[in-house]
Amino acid sequence: MPFTQVTKSRGLLLALYFAFLLALPSHALGHAEPLAGNCKAPLTHNFQSPISLEEQLTEQLNQLSFQYLPNYAGFTLTHPGPPNTARRIIQLPSWPDDFRQTLTVQDWKVKREHFELIDVGYKNLEAFSNRVNRLVLDHLLEHTTEDLEVRFDNWRIYAGHRMIRYRWGVHDAVMELYKKTKPYLNPEDFRTLSYLNKQSGNSDVLALLRSDPSEEPSDLLTEPEINERLVLTIQISYLKTHSYMKAEIPSLSLNGEVTIRDTDLYPFEYRIEVKDRPTFRNKVHGRFPVLKTCEMLRYGSFDTKLPQAVRDRFLFQAFERARSRGMRYIIAGADKFTARLYKRYGFQIFAELPIAGQEKEYLTYVDMESPEFKTIYENLRVSGKQVRVKIEAI
Repeated sequence: MPFTQVTKSRGLLLALYFAFLLALPSHALGHAEPLAGNCKAPLTHNFQSPISLEEQLTEQLNQLSFQYLPNYAGFTLTHPGPPNTARRIIQLPSWPDDFRQTLTVQDWKVKREHFELIDVGYKNLEAFSNRVNRLVLDHLLEHTTEDLEVRFDNWRIYAGHRMIRYRWGVHDAVMELYKKTKPYLNPEDFRTLSYLNKQSGNSDVLALLRSDPSEEPSDLLTEPEINERLVLTIQISYLKTHSYMKAEIPSLSLNGEVTIRDTDLYPFEYRIEVKDRPTFRNKVHGRFPVLKTCEMLRYGSFDTKLPQAVRDRFLFQAFERARSRGMRYIIAGADKFTARLYKRYGFQIFAELPIAGQEKEYLTYVDMESPEFKTIYENLRVSGKQVRVKIEAI
């Protein structure tokens, strides 16, 4: 179904949602011309500095105060000190493909059971986020005395709300599952996992929810209702740390190359003591090219009676998503039980993780170009064909 085609029920719901947004104050959603007035002292750039231009611009960006507009309808960047009446106001439109993954639902049917597959990872904001970052870069370079206000359109506002709601709904459900199935995790581990969900947005998050065609579509569900319907979830994380919700300079790769910083971590690294990270990190990076390697995590199953064809279709889609992002290797942290589970899908143990805990944990991996995996991948594809899939735009 074309992205612009909207079902009647969901179209009506979205129209009501937009009507609510349009009732917001004009400063949150309207358009205005740049204001003139008192100007601050200009921020300067030292292009002969020994630190990189990226670092200079990041430092300059950090000097400005970032604040969301009401209803997350955009943001402002303001200079420190008394209010600045010199402000650029920009209405930033979205493009049709910006949120295709997030605003697309796959309706699944196998026998008499119905499901919805959605991707609510923040990585789906990447194209829009890159335009925001370029806009901010231009502002830092060309408008050093003015404040900046960027206003999003309704599609971006809706997509942002939907992703935040689902991502945290899925996170909470997985944490409750971990409390039951991973007794070796301590309170500090759970704090780290929650911090990670805030810190690293560079990921796809697939969620499969049970649905009933006679009931309201899932885009109106509350977080508790999401948890009630959730049957499968998985996250695919990529190494570069991106916010996607806030402006940032490093993601632009100003020198035309992707630079991996010490602060760019895979999710499994956050639970390793800082003193132990460099040695293990070098070992992992030496074996797996970072731009071709992603981490698969938070694979949660909430229904033991789920048809095997549904599980196979779900994992096939997860592997397909990683491949579509240009990945060849998938790494995954695992305890003894999950290591045995992952072995069914071609994962092998790479090394024991240097994590002090009650139970040994391992880093496993699979090469998606290996003959063994290609056979597994094809078997998942064939089994998953039992699931009838209909793609709809919200």
